Amino acid sequence: MHNVINTIPLSNVPWKCFSMKYTREIPERNPPTWMLQSHKIYYHEPNTVIRQMLENPDFTHGFDFIPRREFDARDQQVFSDFMTGNWAWRKADKLAENPNNKGAMLIPVIAGSDKTTVSVGTGQNEYYPLYLSITNIINSV
Repeated sequence: MHNVINTIPLSNVPWKCFSMKYTREIPERNPPTWMLQSHKIYYHEPNTVIRQMLENPDFTHGFDFIPRREFDARDQQVFSDFMTGNWAWRKADKLAENPNNKGAMLIPVIAGSDKTTVSVGTGQNEYYPLYLSITNIINSV
């Protein structure tokens, strides 16, 4: 899986790894195997990944630099992507209260995960990749 990810253009963010193990109370009878095993976590440094997204020339014209509000012909607010939402608007207002933030761009980060089963040569191992993106990349990019 690492090799596939590394073939993505601009993917020069190095892999890092750490191990973790469950350390709380373990049931005496039939504990789940994940409680007994050590697990390796492979990741890319999130700040570096985000910086790379911001520097990607494919996204040059693909950012919402500020939140916006859209309305239809009946004057009803239309929510078409993250930066048209009320949360983004409120956060931008809060940031604007500080004069040191003049010219800053709100860059909310969103993450998600879903179980992925990899069976070829792995014996049905389950992976739980965590996906990360920034929310102000417009939907058409």
